[in-house]
Amino acid sequence: MERRDIYVYDENSNLIEEKLFNSNNILESYETFRFDNKGNEIEYTEYLYDSIISKEVYIYEEEKLVTETYNSKGELKSTTELISKFDNNENLIKELLYTNGKLETVKEYKIEYYK
Repeated sequence: MERRDIYVYDENSNLIEEKLFNSNNILESYETFRFDNKGNEIEYTEYLYDSIISKEVYIYEEEKLVTETYNSKGELKSTTELISKFDNNENLIKELLYTNGKLETVKEYKIEYYK
C-alpha cells in the first residue's frame, strides 16, 4: 500500500482537516484548520502523530493580518504583521511585513489605468 491522504471539508468547502497515512496505514501527521463566519482562516494546527508541533493563529484587523506562531509547548515563537494598502479601486498598492515588530519587507505595486 502507498501513502494515503484524507481531506475533510466543511459545509462552506473550507479544508478543515488533512490526514497523512504512511504505507503501513499509520497516521503520521495531520493538520487542522479553523475559519470564522466570514470564511477567514483563523487557526492552523500541525500534528506529528498525536503531538502538536506548531500552531498559527490569524487575527484580522482593518488593514492588517497578524499571525502568531506557537511552538510545540504552546509558547509564542514569533509574530508577523502584514499591512496591506489599497487604492480607491481596491487594488493592492503596498505591503509592509513586520516580524516580531521589525520591518522586514516593503512591496509597492504600480497600477496603471488605460482609457
